Amino acid sequence: MFFTNRYDQLDKDNQDLCIQNNELKQTIRNLESKLQTKPDTSQSHLFLGKLLHTNSHNIRLYVSRCRTLFPNLTPWDFNRPIDRDHQTKLTQIILDKGYLEGSFDLIECRDKLAIVNGQHRYQALLDIMKSNPQFDMEIYCNVHPVPSFEDSLATEVFLSTNNIKNVELKDNPQEKLQNVCLRLMKQFPDGIKSNKSGRANLHRLDLKELYNVLQVNESFTDDSLTEQMMYDKLIQINHKLSLKPYTYFFKRRSQRSDKLYQGACDCGFYLGLKKGGSLGMILMNA
Repeated sequence: MFFTNRYDQLDKDNQDLCIQNNELKQTIRNLESKLQTKPDTSQSHLFLGKLLHTNSHNIRLYVSRCRTLFPNLTPWDFNRPIDRDHQTKLTQIILDKGYLEGSFDLIECRDKLAIVNGQHRYQALLDIMKSNPQFDMEIYCNVHPVPSFEDSLATEVFLSTNNIKNVELKDNPQEKLQNVCLRLMKQFPDGIKSNKSGRANLHRLDLKELYNVLQVNESFTDDSLTEQMMYDKLIQINHKLSLKPYTYFFKRRSQRSDKLYQGACDCGFYLGLKKGGSLGMILMNA
């Protein structure tokens, strides 16, 4: 009798557990169904902050904090040059109002983030952050995934997120110029670098710096020029510079000048010995 009662009790307990298990399975199915129809918008990103929305094109909207996000961003190499007067005005507006209007557009590739729209606001906020360690601000960011920062899709994002009033024709990233700059960087890996600051030291040129010089140079913005013609022209200019004497680049000998000149000779890249306006004049008159 004892064993019979014990068996009956175990059988009943087993049936109860089966019912509970089925109920749990149904609960899980219901939750999975809800998650599929209503994505979890409470997800957060270490740098970007809280995810608010993801649209049908997989563009994600985040609410971020500039002090957390900005150190982990880089300006896009093929963005337009910074207008310092505009940046200064934005800095003052932010300080006066205490808030910032508009959102930022970022491109994302392999967990790296670059700004394609909002770089003047970025620089303005960055200046305030540098002068005031306590300053922080909530901002909104649209994140556009791209195969690479050099891909044509990145250029499309730039053009579509910068309106006509803000971007003139000369500011539009030109695929030919981008490709020329990237080919030169591949040809002279120790002569052209891509830096977050947009500047390179010693004998080198920064990729963004080179692109900006070419972008405003009439001898390289002629639509009749092919990519290969531009590339060959720059290679030829670099070769001509390699035949110039030390005194063409420097007025007098110094330890730093010697180091610059030796670096250019070692890597075969001489364009970096001339910066800014001087480089522009060489390219214009070549």
